[in-house]
Amino acid sequence: VAISINNAGLLSGNYYDTVVLATASAVNPTIKIPVTLTVRSWASFTVSGSSDLRGVHIIDDQIALAVGFIGNTSGHTGVILKTIDAGNTWQTKKYLNNTSLGGIDFIDASHGWAVGDSGAILYTSNGGESWKQIPAATLPIQDTVALWRVNFSDRAHGWIIGVKGTVLRTVDSGKTWTIQPTGTLYSL
Repeated sequence: VAISINNAGLLSGNYYDTVVLATASAVNPTIKIPVTLTVRSWASFTVSGSSDLRGVHIIDDQIALAVGFIGNTSGHTGVILKTIDAGNTWQTKKYLNNTSLGGIDFIDASHGWAVGDSGAILYTSNGGESWKQIPAATLPIQDTVALWRVNFSDRAHGWIIGVKGTVLRTVDSGKTWTIQPTGTLYSL
């Protein structure tokens, strides 16, 4: 779930097909653990061509990006989608063969990160119009590690979490990443 500053929001999930729920009006969500989410003024629509959206980030009232994959377990392609009209239409901005993308975060309207399976870490400096993948050889993890979420607190400091207790940290805007010990082999 991603809620913007003015409480307009997007919710992604799947059940046989991917459905993205959007609202342009203020939302007062009530979340009951484990599964009930109650909101007002939501409308639903399907993002064409996507089988599973895993993460969404709202830039402003009109612009949002989502990550996930197209396909199935025998063959899939990671995808980054972008809307500039409050979710009415979505454009595909990046494809990654045999990789599911799971997390996305932006520190401002231009600079963002996306992560996924096979140690995939991607970066944009132009609001998601184009993406560059960090070379796997420069990362302190095996390229088989699934990375699930990314979060930056400012332009320099960021964290990524994934399977087998994986936590990566950067203090230089993603130029280098270091492993942070967690003491667990469980997925985070």
